[in-house]
Amino acid sequence: LYPEQYKEIIHSAVSAQPYSAEDIVTIAVQKGITQCESIVEAAIRAEPSYVSFVATAAANASPEDFDDILRVAVMTEPDSADKIVQLMAKSYPEKIAEILSNTIKHVPLVGEYIVDALLAIFPNKAEEVVSVAVRESSLQREQIQRIISTALDAGVNVEDVTRFATMGGATVDEITAGVNSAPSQQDKQQIPQH
Repeated sequence: LYPEQYKEIIHSAVSAQPYSAEDIVTIAVQKGITQCESIVEAAIRAEPSYVSFVATAAANASPEDFDDILRVAVMTEPDSADKIVQLMAKSYPEKIAEILSNTIKHVPLVGEYIVDALLAIFPNKAEEVVSVAVRESSLQREQIQRIISTALDAGVNVEDVTRFATMGGATVDEITAGVNSAPSQQDKQQIPQH
């Protein structure tokens, strides 16, 4: 093999056959031509629209590199973070909190989009999704309001959102601002005070 040329080989293969991106990544990871995250990055740069499939294929081929694969995928293609998270969560539903936490840690301004994507496929996981998203957004306090608003617009009731956001560390002011900014709440009462 030609380890110094692996990026060009992966890039050429994925560019020529984008529908085979999953197979190309799986084979490259299984053959161990280089570190898994380098393979993922090369494949994503070759065909960004297949980022979710590339990340999932790599995670399936090398589960021990899951966190690094997710990090590289969302950092290489942050505009697709919601799609990446959604597909990874479908493939690994037991890792929703880990997926959410790592994604927001590495691409903090996508919290609201990720919450929306996850609640669309896992409405029964609202507690975990909202509380983890709020907790991981503690350094981006303005994101907390948008996360709360997004959860409400996804159909989570105001009492639950208030409880989940509080569990994640949101302040009463942040929760109030999030509830008041949610389009679904414009004509409804203010949040209940505990």
